[in-house]
Amino acid sequence: MCAQLILIDRAEKPLRKLLNILKDFPGDPQPADVHELRTQIRRLQAILAVPVAGSPHRARSLREKIEPIREASGDLRDTDVMIEKVTSLSEGEKVDALIELLGKLAKLRGKCARRLGRAIERHGKTVRKTIKEELELVTKLREDGSHQNRLTASPASLQIKIAEIEHWPKLEAENLHTFRIRVKELRYLAQLGAESKEGTLKRLKEVGNAIGEWHDWAKLAK
Repeated sequence: MCAQLILIDRAEKPLRKLLNILKDFPGDPQPADVHELRTQIRRLQAILAVPVAGSPHRARSLREKIEPIREASGDLRDTDVMIEKVTSLSEGEKVDALIELLGKLAKLRGKCARRLGRAIERHGKTVRKTIKEELELVTKLREDGSHQNRLTASPASLQIKIAEIEHWPKLEAENLHTFRIRVKELRYLAQLGAESKEGTLKRLKEVGNAIGEWHDWAKLAK
């Protein structure tokens, strides 16, 4: 089993992006703001799964610190997606029901947005501090010519995710979301690799999007 070559620059950019997002995240975020925050947190989790820099303890600590923000951003993003789905419907005799549903989802969105704001207010400063520490280590590794902008990381994380997806049980409404998360984690982790193939990354994204569409409609139906 070969070790995976990780490009340091591919680990550094997502860290800096998330750092900037958390620093200036709006109090009343738009759907695009929430989607970007959630995406960058997922990328961070992929980086921490290697890890390419720092100690396992620091990586575990950062995962724990960012979890409340990830969870809150996920709930808000799910609500935004459901609102988008309902808005796309145009059932003539059921228009009143759709309007009522949109009203309830709007209230839910406000609740989720306030929860995300509290999570960032409470944990954001600590998370940013830890990300900066990771960035300092990554920068030192990048500037060290002996690494030639690469690190050799254990392949365990990547291989475990591949094996998990390959042996996944029959897809059902109950396990769709978890499967989609695993596909995304695999794609983000593969993006860090020096030998990542564009075709493979594209297919993983297509699979994730298709499953996401299925999951979103199933959740809305409930």
